[in-house]
Amino acid sequence: MLSPKKQIKCPVNLSAVLKGSLIALVSAVFFSFLLSFIYWLTPLSEATLGWLAFFIVGASTLGGAAIAGKEAGSRGLYHGLAVGLVFFSMSLAFSFVFFSGHGCAGLWQEFLLAAIAGAAGGVVGVGLS
Repeated sequence: MLSPKKQIKCPVNLSAVLKGSLIALVSAVFFSFLLSFIYWLTPLSEATLGWLAFFIVGASTLGGAAIAGKEAGSRGLYHGLAVGLVFFSMSLAFSFVFFSGHGCAGLWQEFLLAAIAGAAGGVVGVGLS
């Protein structure tokens, strides 16, 4: 007698991860444009640009991961890390395509930030559900 095949269940909700990643990417682009207009219209020094860009990456990843965790309702750490990795991968690909040679400056720092902010956001999102 043959045993029935076991179905492999994916540990993450892919639609929640894609939704969170898309929201993180859109919010990062929006806040980047907003920041560029602020720098253009005001006499702010560009010395703070790196820190504010780092903040935009963290906040966008945290927000997208929170939405993914809330939508999934469980396993917030997994969902948040997945959003962080997708966000990092997409921003890295975008950087290599449109800004060749300029994408490697803070690569490990951005990776760690996206992973940590994503994990924290996913856990927060599950807590909100």
